Amino acid sequence: MGRRRRDWGVLDAQLSSKNMLRRLAIAAAAALFSLILFEGALRLFPPPISDRLFQEDGRFGWFHIPGRQGWYRSSEVSVFITINSHGLRDSEHGYDKPEGTCRVLLLGDSFVEGMQVPLAQTVGRQLEGLLNGPGRTSFEVINGGVAGFGSDRELLFYQAEGRAYHPDLVALFFFRNDPFDNTSSPYASIGPRKLRTLAASPEENPGLAAMARSWLWDRFITVRLGALAWVRIGGLVHPGPPSTGEPDSVYRVPVPADVEAAWNLTLARLQELQDAVEEDGAQLILVDVPDVQSLGPIRSEPGYSMDQVSLRLGEIADGLGIAYLDLLPAFSAQEELTPATLYWPKDEHWTSAGHRLAAQIVSEQLALANRSAEDAGAVARPRTACR
Repeated sequence: MGRRRRDWGVLDAQLSSKNMLRRLAIAAAAALFSLILFEGALRLFPPPISDRLFQEDGRFGWFHIPGRQGWYRSSEVSVFITINSHGLRDSEHGYDKPEGTCRVLLLGDSFVEGMQVPLAQTVGRQLEGLLNGPGRTSFEVINGGVAGFGSDRELLFYQAEGRAYHPDLVALFFFRNDPFDNTSSPYASIGPRKLRTLAASPEENPGLAAMARSWLWDRFITVRLGALAWVRIGGLVHPGPPSTGEPDSVYRVPVPADVEAAWNLTLARLQELQDAVEEDGAQLILVDVPDVQSLGPIRSEPGYSMDQVSLRLGEIADGLGIAYLDLLPAFSAQEELTPATLYWPKDEHWTSAGHRLAAQIVSEQLALANRSAEDAGAVARPRTACR
């Protein structure tokens, strides 16, 4: 009887084990089916999560994926993005400049890149349309803007890629966070004027884990949504310093030591970019992109001056002999265009109207540059004659 009880006990254990495996298999199948349904629902009603349009790049830290197409999404916009074969958010441009063409290369960050609007509405495309016309020189405007780039990465991009297009004019669009982008960059260093690369280049052959992550990210919205949720949970567990509601420290008066160091580094980078552009026989122009907070009457918070960036950038341009164009006065003068018309309220980048206004201002200055010195007066006149 004892042996029979043991046999029955073994049989019961085996049956329990099989039932457990069956339950686990059913649970796994149900979870997989739920994920498939959830993925399908997300594809029908996509959340504001962008597709992967960037990758690591040993030259600049990151760059657009050449030939990639995908959606840029936020709570305010949904734009289909196409990256050309050279990694620019633009149509195709060959390195060789067509004969009789005057090329304008735009450098900058996300304002020039313009993923918040269709390509045809970006400042580069609208500027090209305004410059070209009957009896005018054939202008070609190339969009070299990349989100997150500061002056150091813009310099590196020009040295590695931008000069290969043989531009006649290089317009660098400067935003108030560029000085701190420079100091936080692994390519930045206070001291020698030459950039010093501190970050290692990504491996030529990424590991299987990295390849798997990229493959899953590209193909499943649930993976991107899970990654975003993980980041937000991390922000709740380890919250950053609370927002004070004050303007950026770059507007502080007197200038803090860390801001002064950032401007000194920026000066060195702009000087190096100017040297490289002039070495190529082209001309550099600085275009100051206004912060949406600086539109309208200058804010009067004690210890801040909202025109600090434009004043400092103007001083740098004068000292280096670079043509300078401040967009702030023209943006502020547009009484019929409120900040909400020119900038997305949450995203705080230009709408199509903001891109159009910037293009109009730049094109007018380039038109002045082609007039005689008597007509142009004291306006800074970048050369636009083609080589």
